[in-house]
This record gives sequence, structure tokens and C-alpha cells, in this order.
Amino acid sequence: MAKMSNLAARASLDAITLLVNTSGPGTMEVRTGAAPATCEASDLGDVLAVLTFSADGFPDSSDGVDKATVDASAIADEDSALVGGDPGHFRVKDGAGTVIFQGTAGGPASGMDCEFNKTTFVIADVVQVDTMTLEVAE
Repeated sequence: MAKMSNLAARASLDAITLLVNTSGPGTMEVRTGAAPATCEASDLGDVLAVLTFSADGFPDSSDGVDKATVDASAIADEDSALVGGDPGHFRVKDGAGTVIFQGTAGGPASGMDCEFNKTTFVIADVVQVDTMTLEVAE
């Protein structure tokens, strides 16, 4: 695979994150089970919660070691989990509902792409994002 400069990696990541709030506020669907094979594939799993990104969902990316990286800005809590279950993956969609990216999901300190405040949600739980970091390799 070809390598890119840090400048190119950061520009790529910034372009990806700008897509989140296209056509309205972007959302994150927290779902059970494994993610679909591609972002273009149909949704899988039960929707545990839907969280909404702020107007500036992501700040500008920064230089990491051999990668560009960015942490999500504050994401509004879901005040009431829709169903009970364990988060397995998330899908970030733009305001029109198009999937922009997806990743693994889990509880605190799980090492998943997005970590939430709990390992298991029950109906009516408050759902909070603890951390979500995106990376693009150089």
C-alpha cells in the first residue's frame, strides 16, 4: 500500500469528518452485534441509541505517530436507551442518513473504536460517549 504524507493524512481525515454534518446534524447509531462488512451495506443489529453530533462534530485533526488523529467533540447524550443490550458497533450518518463511517463499540476501557459509559444498556438508560478517536495512517 502506498504511504501518504502527514499533510495528506490530515487533509483526508478532516474531509471525512466534515461529511458528518452534511445535510443537517450528523448522528451516531449505537447497535448490537458486529458491524456490516462495508459502510454501503444495510444496517445490522438492534439500535440501542441514537446520539447527535454538535455543529462542530470534530475539531481539526492533529499529527500522531505515523497517522493523523482526531477526537470527536462533545456528542449529545441519548437520554433514554431505546432497547436493552450490549453495544457491538456504531454507524455515523450524515443528516440525510448516509453512512460516513462505522466502527466497533464497547463499554469503558474496552479498547473499541468508540467507548460508552456502560458495557450493557437497559431501556431508558442515559447513553454517553466516553471516547471516540479517528485515525488515518500516513
